[in-house]
Amino acid sequence: MLDVERVNGAPFTVAQWRYTTKDSDGNTLTDGLLTMPFPLKAGENFMGSWQAKYAGPDGQRDKIGPQVNGGKLSGELVDGQLRLQLNPNMNDNNVTFVGTVDGDHISGTWHYSTFAGETNKGTFEALLSKQ
Repeated sequence: MLDVERVNGAPFTVAQWRYTTKDSDGNTLTDGLLTMPFPLKAGENFMGSWQAKYAGPDGQRDKIGPQVNGGKLSGELVDGQLRLQLNPNMNDNNVTFVGTVDGDHISGTWHYSTFAGETNKGTFEALLSKQ
């Protein structure tokens, strides 16, 4: 779904992307929705939101970090690489998506990190919602 918003009088579009995350074995872990400016502009930081539900195997939910329910996100597109922080105001317990945008498709990897370092990782894929 695309909505036109205004910031300081200038119009911009907000898009929703349906996404899934998977573990290293290819099991789906979450199903969710990313809401971000559209189109993404290289070199600009942006804010958005996310919401997701757990869809993975029993006993794995505690290994993916804070990827369930929802919150704000921050992002940037630099040199063709998209980087999203699902919990931008936390110093620990971070989930980061890093991927590439190809038209109405985003794919890449997710990483869950704590103060001890990377705790878990997998892949994600998002498709632009055209409702």
